[in-house]
Amino acid sequence: MQNPATEQRIDVVDGRTYSRNLAQLTTQHPNVEADVKDVLEKLVKPAIRQNPILPHQEGGGTPIIKGILAIRVPDSSGGKGKRGGFRLIYHWNRQQERLTKLSISLRRDQSGLSAQVADDLLAELNKN
Repeated sequence: MQNPATEQRIDVVDGRTYSRNLAQLTTQHPNVEADVKDVLEKLVKPAIRQNPILPHQEGGGTPIIKGILAIRVPDSSGGKGKRGGFRLIYHWNRQQERLTKLSISLRRDQSGLSAQVADDLLAELNKN
């Protein structure tokens, strides 16, 4: 019998802005890709897929604006505490079982997401 958690495949897609930001971050933070992968493994669990806005302690993301969510990604290369790490901005399409990574940044560099940036990210998402 197959494990129910592995029966349904999740499509994880890198947006253009995410790819560009990741390339810039990787020069200073070589572990960022592995750190994101660790967080994504939590995000695609069945309970999170059904309710992606679960409390962060349970592995869910924080709703930002217009269906976009954010989650903190700890930086395994540096002990910066709660304020350190990265902020992964993503969109979860439950019907298509698709998670699109829209953007990633150092948490200290981005305090929030403006409506204009959200619109730009959603426009990019809709092009895919």
